[in-house]
Amino acid sequence: MKESVIKKQIIEYLRKRGHFVWMNRNVGVFNAAYGKYIPAGVKGIPDILGLKKGGQFIGVEVKTKKNKPSIYQEEFLKNINKFGGIGIVAYSAEDCQNAGL
Repeated sequence: MKESVIKKQIIEYLRKRGHFVWMNRNVGVFNAAYGKYIPAGVKGIPDILGLKKGGQFIGVEVKTKKNKPSIYQEEFLKNINKFGGIGIVAYSAEDCQNAGL
């Protein structure tokens, strides 16, 4: 299953649960003069961000079964959890359910 499909399923699941979530676009801006993308935002920021019903911060890094989070993604999720949010890697909406979302 494609990552984009999993993201949509997770967002749908989280919204049905009453959480305020959105997909974070992490793609940089293409600079034609240099022929490459200039990074946007912070390295490792999760694919899905939001607030759990009640106000707790949510960060969900979505992956397909064959992929793993980068070091930057793992560190970002650790910081979300360290500061009282819920930061997880999810391969399905079921992973969100298992994390208490």
